[in-house]
Amino acid sequence: MDEATANVDPESDSKIQAIIREELSSATVLTVAHRLGTIIYYDRVMVLSGPVPGPAGRIEQFDSPANLLKDKEGAFYAMCHKTGDIETLIAEANK
Repeated sequence: MDEATANVDPESDSKIQAIIREELSSATVLTVAHRLGTIIYYDRVMVLSGPVPGPAGRIEQFDSPANLLKDKEGAFYAMCHKTGDIETLIAEANK
């Protein structure tokens, strides 16, 4: 899915993500998302580098959201921190 819920409100996004978790629990789901709350429940998150600095598309991090959030120097933590809702994201990742 490439930004499948980018144009829906947060409540609808939450419902869609719950359906994905329930109905596709035994499937591999690849999701491109900028809304971090969308992927905080996923088993694994791959953080790719952006165009600056260095080559774009390089794998920066790959692990569970909970483990990535333990690395306060990591790219995933920085992105979550920028949302202003880091505590909620950490709590959700650790459920």
